[in-house]
Amino acid sequence: AITVPGQAITGLNFPSNQSYSDDLRFKFTGASLLDPYPATYIWRVNVRHQPGYFTTFFWGPDGPFTAQAYYGAHPYPDGGGSTTLTHKWEISIEGADTVTDLNGHSTAVNYGAWHTQALVVRRVNTNELEARFYWDLPDTTKVIGHTTIYTDYANGFGSRPYAGKALSFGDAPWAIGNERLSGVLRGIQIYAAELSVADILSEVAAPLDTAAGASSIWYLNLNPTPADITDKSGKGHHPAWAGPVHPSLWVGP
Repeated sequence: AITVPGQAITGLNFPSNQSYSDDLRFKFTGASLLDPYPATYIWRVNVRHQPGYFTTFFWGPDGPFTAQAYYGAHPYPDGGGSTTLTHKWEISIEGADTVTDLNGHSTAVNYGAWHTQALVVRRVNTNELEARFYWDLPDTTKVIGHTTIYTDYANGFGSRPYAGKALSFGDAPWAIGNERLSGVLRGIQIYAAELSVADILSEVAAPLDTAAGASSIWYLNLNPTPADITDKSGKGHHPAWAGPVHPSLWVGP
């Protein structure tokens, strides 16, 4: 497990949507970009209210939007629209915005509250992917699921080096400045494997404490800062800032 006694609790404080187009993302590309599946993402987020769209992260094009070969998980404006004031947690994939909880829970976003979340993406057959978004851990009954329906969706992601693709955090590559996170992001753990629910909960409590987590960790930074988003897993999968302007530093209590 990774433990650093006395380490400051920090995070990246992304601003709300603005008319100016500074690219505040950090992104994984090239050799640092993990395969799109199987993959497990764990993160902690506290979103501020804003109208319209949010982005926690997207695996997909590092440029104009296409409904093929992408996914993400974050708040979605009810019914869509850049002026919509209410939001639900969603999986965004294959042009769909899935906001319905598999167990009937309301997925309405609770602004200004911390959430520990996880997204698991796996291939279920030749053509299809399944994504499961645990949006309020440790309650694993709060989960949104989506299985792709488009023919050969799984193969549309391509293969290494995934030219023109990126794993982007904090904003959408195809709408820079208009789909920002608007909140604090920290506690980022990325695994190149489909982790079980039990392993996810164990990894949340103590990163790299499970055999599956330790063997598949891709990126780890529990306390990122604008000056340090480097990979702490020892794997060397470092992201980079997309531009010279960055989110501000958040320091926890």
